[in-house]
Amino acid sequence: MLRAVCLIIVLLVSVPVSALDDASGGSEVLLEGFEYLNRKDLVENFASKVWASSAEYEITFERGAYRTGESSMGLEYKPSSGSGYLKVQKQFPAPLNWSDFMGISAYIYGDSSDNEVSMKLKDGYGNIWRSPWLKVDWNGWKRAEFRFLEFRPDLFDADGGNGNRPMMLREVSAFAITEKGARNSKLLFDDIKLISDKYVSGIKLAGENEPPAGCFLWGIEAPGGNAVKYAAPKDWSEASGISFRAKGDMSGNEFAIMAADSDNECYRTPWIKNVWNGRKDFYYDFDLFVRESCGEGAEGDGVFGQKRIKSLSVIVKGKKASAVYLDNLALSCHKEVRHSAVEGLKGFSSGGKVFLYWDSSDNPFLLNYKIYRDGSRIAATDGQFYSEGAPAAERFHEYGVAAVYSDGYESAPAQVKVMTKSSGRLSRKEEVAVNGNWIYVGGKKFFVKGVVYDPYRPGQDPRFDTPSLKSVEDGMARIRQAGFNTIAAVSPLSERDIIIAEKNGLMVIQGLDIARIQQITGWSRRHGNILYYTISAGIDPAAVLASGLTETRDMLVAAAHEAKSMDPDREVSVSYGERCDYPQLPVFGIAGVVSPESGTGGLMPYDYARWYKDVYAKDRPMVVSGIGGAQALELLDGMIAAGATGICVTERTAALSRVFLDFWPHYSKASRNDMYDPSSALDIKTDKQSYKAGQKPGVSFALTPASNAAIYYSINDMRNGISNRFAAKMNAWGAYKSSFTLPYNTDDNIFSVFAVAVTAGGKRAVGLKHINVSEDKSLKEKFRAEVKVYERPPYEIKHTAQRVQVDGLAGDEWSGASVIYMDSSRAGKPVLKSGDCAGDRDLSGRVKLLWDEDNIYILAEIKDDMPMVNSRSRHNIRNGDALELFLSSDPDNLPKEGYSSRDFQAVLGANETMWIYGQSGRGTRNAAPEDSDIAVRKTETGYIIEARISTGNFGYDDFTAGRELALDVALDDADGTGARECQLIWNGAEDNDRNSRYWGRAVLRPGQ
Repeated sequence: MLRAVCLIIVLLVSVPVSALDDASGGSEVLLEGFEYLNRKDLVENFASKVWASSAEYEITFERGAYRTGESSMGLEYKPSSGSGYLKVQKQFPAPLNWSDFMGISAYIYGDSSDNEVSMKLKDGYGNIWRSPWLKVDWNGWKRAEFRFLEFRPDLFDADGGNGNRPMMLREVSAFAITEKGARNSKLLFDDIKLISDKYVSGIKLAGENEPPAGCFLWGIEAPGGNAVKYAAPKDWSEASGISFRAKGDMSGNEFAIMAADSDNECYRTPWIKNVWNGRKDFYYDFDLFVRESCGEGAEGDGVFGQKRIKSLSVIVKGKKASAVYLDNLALSCHKEVRHSAVEGLKGFSSGGKVFLYWDSSDNPFLLNYKIYRDGSRIAATDGQFYSEGAPAAERFHEYGVAAVYSDGYESAPAQVKVMTKSSGRLSRKEEVAVNGNWIYVGGKKFFVKGVVYDPYRPGQDPRFDTPSLKSVEDGMARIRQAGFNTIAAVSPLSERDIIIAEKNGLMVIQGLDIARIQQITGWSRRHGNILYYTISAGIDPAAVLASGLTETRDMLVAAAHEAKSMDPDREVSVSYGERCDYPQLPVFGIAGVVSPESGTGGLMPYDYARWYKDVYAKDRPMVVSGIGGAQALELLDGMIAAGATGICVTERTAALSRVFLDFWPHYSKASRNDMYDPSSALDIKTDKQSYKAGQKPGVSFALTPASNAAIYYSINDMRNGISNRFAAKMNAWGAYKSSFTLPYNTDDNIFSVFAVAVTAGGKRAVGLKHINVSEDKSLKEKFRAEVKVYERPPYEIKHTAQRVQVDGLAGDEWSGASVIYMDSSRAGKPVLKSGDCAGDRDLSGRVKLLWDEDNIYILAEIKDDMPMVNSRSRHNIRNGDALELFLSSDPDNLPKEGYSSRDFQAVLGANETMWIYGQSGRGTRNAAPEDSDIAVRKTETGYIIEARISTGNFGYDDFTAGRELALDVALDDADGTGARECQLIWNGAEDNDRNSRYWGRAVLRPGQ
């Protein structure tokens, strides 16, 4: 129990202080005694900052001339004109709390110069405050007092703030001695003290404040090594501030306590510098909290919303390794703690265990729960769930859960009856087992009928939000009712949610965050419905190549080893897609496959699954994820024929549900499909093992037994996520040869050739060949030297006062926008054509842009004789009919190669999908743009694309009239092949996606 009337007993600060009582009962606490070893020591510790105007000065160390102790500080002052000015400032190692004091006293050895001195202080708002000037009209030592009530803002001090706030003595970062006058002088200073009219034991650090009078301190849950993310937002509205005790280690680092409110804004205490040993008590009113960046997606109303606090954490900055230890964390309130009983208690028995869970509370002072069985206390927990082995007696047991508050109050237990069964329970190791191609659950073959599951609703942020109990219960119940038996967690599933999955008879493929493997497996291993762990639902090829294959492999192996060491009863998986299946990467106990994009009539996703099964998963289960859409049932059958013993779909469909509810007859039929003949083989060879950029690999395909089968193949650029598909006919000997040219400007890369041969009888044989490609720097430089870059006049992007309605109709708001002509109708620099472009009728267009402070708007009226050919998604959208936008808010930052952090490539597909690529950091990368819209309409001569992209995706918050941007535009065209055949580029080069040097320019103009 933590309850204290609002008085905190403070510890002495670690600066040298001493407290003396005076006759009136007040105190004087030594602030500066000038007891240093020598002048150098004096200057470094006291006079490191000096300002002088129209004066010469000398700071002297006076040993033997002092008021107390053994030394004092001397100021020799020589004005160079009729009057001068001198300021000598002491900067405190950490801000101090002077709120217990009413002024400063100092002993000054005068010289009757009639010059004037004053004291200054710098407060927590950054403002400088100065005492009235004191004329030095005496000789010898004299005590002088400077009362804070008489201090006034010094608006002329260049070191200060704007002076529009009251003096904040709770946080003083520096104080100074100043002198002005027309005469040469030498003054000595000693024994500077803070004075108070009450007893004060010492000088406190900033933050060592006392809570308001007449309030209580009620304890709350303290963050440890990780932030406290509340299961339900906590109501701090009745509190006025936060109190805590911190252990210091003299590291000099700074720390703060930070809370995230209802709109995901973060607010923190002022920074506290760790310059003490031992423990100290701190208190901060909420009106002293400072807004702190929470990263992307934390845009709120700028008001600390105490009504719904989502998380609490400790943040640290500094150069040294240190740990921050907090205890006695409490909120100050003028009211007693409100109490309530536990609500929504539910219980059930499963697998020889009893599970309880209940509603979360918004009461911040509810610290933990006590668990009762049949009237006896059996446990305590700080979570909103509990589990135990079922009691030996098989009968109804009455379980109770009581809420325990920080004032010591314990509520009456909420109760639920649970019928327990303890016999026949398998060990956790036996509950899930892997044998050959199958996972077994409870000793029976288990086909994974999974759905990708994310408990977070639109608008929720996993960093701050916890899914509501009702939404999780309802969602999992619907999943089970639809015939699914497994959920594949996008984000690591909490222990509460694992319990709810158990209640609904659902197994869990638990996602692992590599930074939190021990924590996640620590709570997951307590539950038998964990099917296995997955390190990643898909490895990004570009990230692998950038990090290195060996480094990626070592990272994945270490992560799997850590997970297995924490939970040896469960297997680990990592999922690879068609463009990231390098032989150097590991496959663990469960083979994971990310389904490639669906094709039509040629390469199918289950073709890749079959190849993967033959190469990596002959003796282990294979689970395929990423299946969805209208083809889901067809893909399910194909994956079963390919050897999969589980799938995870991205969306639930009625057709899948009907199959899943009576699955095994359907599986038996699908598994008898012999479209993959084990006696057939497709061999893919290249004329060399490795190539340089710009070379032309020769590729040969050979089918055994020979047949003039149709051959469908794709050539995949791993690093850049570009894939091109082709179709041909093999000769009577089952052979086919082809070649392709590698990009001249590629970095070290891996290309893959994936193919399927389909015989007249429908039999399929698959093959895959990896090609190592190395960068050719000399070829790059040669090409760059030959490229002639034309500079167009900057394109003017006009401001729009009203938000543009994105509907693909090209409304009146576009009438005044400037035009980028993507055709042959204009003189000057021609549009760059890449690929097989048959003229303006085949591909041309006119592009317009508008802007406001939060968005960039794009309108493209495109002529295309075969319009809107695009079935691609994500990074492959640009391989169909599309518009590409290249944008930078830092046009003068021209990296020799690649992109700067403010360079972006976005693609707007004719299938109304968008994607922002990941050539650099900052902003939205490798993802669809957030808070953005696109609409596409077919026209008589082609189609219209209209889109709005929020500038927040680019990390831009400085869109203002007159700003210059780097800009380029490209149109992509795919005709009969379904793959891009032609590209038009406004100003840049073919490698716009890899190099921002040749982009055009644009200027943001005000509206008319």
